[in-house]
Amino acid sequence: MESLLKKYSLPLSFVVFTTGAIVLVVEIAAIRVLSPYFGNTIYTASSVISTILAALSLGYRIGGRMADKHPTERFFYTLIIISGLLLTLTYIFILFVLPIMGYFFSVVIGPLISAIIIFFAPSLILGMLSPYAIKLQKESMPQEGLGKLTGDIFFWSTLGSIFGSLLAGFYLIPHMGVDKIFISSSLALIILGLVGLKMSSSIDKKIFKDTSLIVLLFMVGMSFNLSFLIFKYGYGVQYNAKILYKKDGIYEQLMIYETTFKETPIRVLNQDKGISGGVNLADMKIAFDYAKYYGLYKTVGNDIKNVLEIGGGTYALPNAIANELKEAEIDVVEIEPSLYDLAKKYFGLEETDRIKNHITDGRRFLKDSDKKYDLIFNDVFYSLYSIPSHFTTIEYFEMIKEKLNPDGIFFANIIGSLSNEAPSFLMSEIKTIKSILPNLYVFATKDPHSINKVQNFIIFAVNNDQEINFDIPQLTESTDEILKNASKHMVNLENFDFEAFYYLTDNFAPIDYLISKDIKRNSVVEASSS
Repeated sequence: MESLLKKYSLPLSFVVFTTGAIVLVVEIAAIRVLSPYFGNTIYTASSVISTILAALSLGYRIGGRMADKHPTERFFYTLIIISGLLLTLTYIFILFVLPIMGYFFSVVIGPLISAIIIFFAPSLILGMLSPYAIKLQKESMPQEGLGKLTGDIFFWSTLGSIFGSLLAGFYLIPHMGVDKIFISSSLALIILGLVGLKMSSSIDKKIFKDTSLIVLLFMVGMSFNLSFLIFKYGYGVQYNAKILYKKDGIYEQLMIYETTFKETPIRVLNQDKGISGGVNLADMKIAFDYAKYYGLYKTVGNDIKNVLEIGGGTYALPNAIANELKEAEIDVVEIEPSLYDLAKKYFGLEETDRIKNHITDGRRFLKDSDKKYDLIFNDVFYSLYSIPSHFTTIEYFEMIKEKLNPDGIFFANIIGSLSNEAPSFLMSEIKTIKSILPNLYVFATKDPHSINKVQNFIIFAVNNDQEINFDIPQLTESTDEILKNASKHMVNLENFDFEAFYYLTDNFAPIDYLISKDIKRNSVVEASSS
């Protein structure tokens, strides 16, 4: 029996290595799939990980019992084929069912419900394979100890998971996109199952050949059709817009499309669930109001020589600053590598030696740089659904203050509401920044008196203690309506009691929790940087 299996069967170590890799590829891709609907939050990551672990654990239990009843390789490889077909069905759910669930459930419970509905079944089948492999290995090698065989199977399965995790993060998602990842994983499982059946089963050759051909033709057809749908419509979301570019970046799904804003044709960059910026098609200048507040630097002076923008996005802001301040040197820190080239191609970013692009984490850049700046613009919070916590803390703003020249200016764009009900992300963030840069002012891009309206807020802080006058002629006589009416949009912080709100620190920054409370409290969230 042992010699026959060695001669005609696939090595079980290879099989469990492959299936273990696919489990982790699916797990990482699943987080990316849910992010456009529920945000790249701790709730999304926890829901996916918990769902897949629960499915695997139940799969281990069921698989072990089934292996005792049906200890055949034919059954084992049939399970692998079923898992591949279920993974195809999973992707159909992603395209046509997830968009409905994504806007029906909240960002807290939605990821868990969606993960269970979409990813539980294929993960359960994949979980059944390891105990099955142990049973088969024991029957083929009865002289070997059970402990050794079990350890070997789990060694190869876990090693495959490590490989799959690295493969997904470093290659598949940046280069293939989620659609091709799911189709390729499905094909890999089906081919693995079919090859395993062919090498070890007594299945009728004609039936095997016909079945294999039908399954493979079905999968190839699905791959072409789904790839077409995903490119044309996105992940089941049909925008009333012309999509120019769509691809998974390293950190989020990227999409560039054309639409209208205030009856003006614009081109927009979408990152996961949020709009991160846009330009007017007529002149390739900044489209959204919040970014135009950079002109408030005129209240402090025009002698701006060194500028830092953390979060490039469309690069419309550094482009505008470079055109307005002819002597300014501008450093842009953007962690998504492809955005710089996309900005040149789609958003009118001009080639100039005065704009220097740095592909790294913004906080790491601050730590490593010895340069001081006259103006720092923090634009990493492109939506409520994707806020990196390490840009929200006292320690981060201490680094900001350290890099500001005397009289240097700090801007931050934050989305939230003026609700004085704790907990609140916006109020906690204002309290945190004000503890480091006390000469701080807040502008509501829409209505400074609305308590519940979710909108963009501009934090404007100066590294001195001199009160700022926003009614200077440079603003009130400006042709730009945003700057002309800026003082009317200033929030009176004296109307708020900040005692009940958190200081955010590297040790304690429950951003996703605070955001979920804001969303629940305000029900309707404007997740764009408008």
